[in-house]
Amino acid sequence: MDQIDIKERRTEERHPVKDNSAVMLIPENIISYTLLDISESGVAFAYNGPGVEISLKAGGTIEFFGEEVGLSDIKVKIISDSQLDKNDAVFDNQEQGAEIPYLRRCGLQFVNLNDNQKNVIKSYIKHSQE
Repeated sequence: MDQIDIKERRTEERHPVKDNSAVMLIPENIISYTLLDISESGVAFAYNGPGVEISLKAGGTIEFFGEEVGLSDIKVKIISDSQLDKNDAVFDNQEQGAEIPYLRRCGLQFVNLNDNQKNVIKSYIKHSQE
């Protein structure tokens, strides 16, 4: 599956993440400091690890830590978790072109966000684009 196929799954506009945000996927306890993009409906990140347990595809939660935001217990559904091909070019900052030394890409869909969570995510997206 290539990056174009993955990007077309999310209906909301994706925004690259430019700050020092991090996520922790629970119960797997996968921590990523390399968020690739975020939209109002989900987030994608790169990480180093063996992959997410197939049983978690039905659900899980994330803790989200950004420079301007902190959210916890966000229910998520795993949309994709794939090994990055060694020929894939994934960059954490397009301007600097620094290659990410991670092995996997995980795409999550937010599930049942409350109004506060929606507002915080919208504010974070706006902040990250300034």
